[in-house]
Amino acid sequence: MELKRYQELVLKDLDDFIYEYLTNKNAGIAYNNLWESKGVRIGGINGFQPYNDYLGGIPSVCFKPIIPLKQLFGNFLPSQDHPLSIVKS
Repeated sequence: MELKRYQELVLKDLDDFIYEYLTNKNAGIAYNNLWESKGVRIGGINGFQPYNDYLGGIPSVCFKPIIPLKQLFGNFLPSQDHPLSIVKS
């Protein structure tokens, strides 16, 4: 299955966030760097909300499912011995 352009862009943003997080070891900095690189302001009246570290240091990413999780994560999906938590709000 070939991805649509917007799906490719979402996955690129996710890849950029992961790269920033692995580089800085800080999800808040990764979040700021990702959006600043796209010219998006963080905070203030017209800016995006600042990163909320409600998981206490565990990176949190939320996006609508644009493709099946199996296709997105492939072999990275955990086995039954290592469950995956997906929280939908």
